[in-house]
Amino acid sequence: MLLFSFPAGGFGTNCYVLAAEPGGPCLVVDPGQAATDPLLRLFAEHRLEPAALLLTHGHMDHSWCARELGARTGAPAVLHAADRFMLADPAAPLPPTFPGRLLAGYPESEPERLTLLEGSADLELAGLRVRAHHSPGHTEGSTMFRVDPVRDGDPALLFTGDTLLADRLGDSGLPGGSRTRLESSLRRVCGPLDDSTVLLPGHGPAAALGTARSGLPLLRGEAA
Repeated sequence: MLLFSFPAGGFGTNCYVLAAEPGGPCLVVDPGQAATDPLLRLFAEHRLEPAALLLTHGHMDHSWCARELGARTGAPAVLHAADRFMLADPAAPLPPTFPGRLLAGYPESEPERLTLLEGSADLELAGLRVRAHHSPGHTEGSTMFRVDPVRDGDPALLFTGDTLLADRLGDSGLPGGSRTRLESSLRRVCGPLDDSTVLLPGHGPAAALGTARSGLPLLRGEAA
């Protein structure tokens, strides 16, 4: 499996590209601010064709380039329906104190091709098996995407967005967030997973789930 990542734009949001092999279809996770040009160069270098743009949630730092990239490549964006409103109104889920100047340049319209999730779902995309885990807590529509290994012995991947970082829980203090629901989502999703699962968060470094569990008992399905 091929996996690439880079921090996109001024928000430093991790944008990911994964594919079963070079010269085939790929998935993009969270095409944030200023992500389009780096992604197009990466596609060309590795002869990749994006099949879908997976959005872990609707916040603008994770969805900024979804419309532009979709228009350039034809790939649909995939998002939980509860966060759809954020695509056309990025200020709606933000506190009144958020600096409006940081929204300058956001397209304020949803991608032309948009696939809406209503809950958790099993997906077959780009030759990969993907489980979309609806994981409310950071936002109502937050979704963590688990990708099964392509080869025996490889770890599963879990794209956690802002629900879980390598060393701490995600933020639940923004409008639509809930600490109780976030903890419940993490127990439900992470509890059954193997320690070797690689956590790929929306910000900061990656980590093995087993390492994250050492400091966060609820990732074992236990009470905090």
